[in-house]
Amino acid sequence: MRLLLPLLALTALTTAQLNLQTAPFTNAPLCAQECATDAINAAACSIETSDMACFCRDSIFRSEVTACVKSTCRIGDMIQSLAWARRVCPGVF
Repeated sequence: MRLLLPLLALTALTTAQLNLQTAPFTNAPLCAQECATDAINAAACSIETSDMACFCRDSIFRSEVTACVKSTCRIGDMIQSLAWARRVCPGVF
């Protein structure tokens, strides 16, 4: 479950009006993208940035996304979200 938190935070970034047509956002599971959209207001990062490192470091954002993913996503989506988060935020998750 600890791994889900970082992955959720990363997916939140993709839904935050970022260019989802650009890697790495296109590979985030839809459920995680939806959670990220919901959590974007908690983020210290600007929704207009494509700086994933900012979102990767944002513990509040990660927590919000993780909680959402754990409560709303299917287990398969959770696993995919974690794998995605590990790819885009290496060393964080």
